[in-house]
Amino acid sequence: MRKLKDISYILDYVFGRSIHDSIDLGQIKFLVSKKTGKVKQLYCDDG
Repeated sequence: MRKLKDISYILDYVFGRSIHDSIDLGQIKFLVSKKTGKVKQLYCDDG
């Protein structure tokens, strides 16, 4: 699995720079494939 700092880079790439400032990285959950180790899905847990 990649390090967590790559997650913020992915968010910047997908959503643009503006959403990175408004989202806490602790709220982000991601599903990782057990076979390949790649991230399958990202979603935000806003409570």
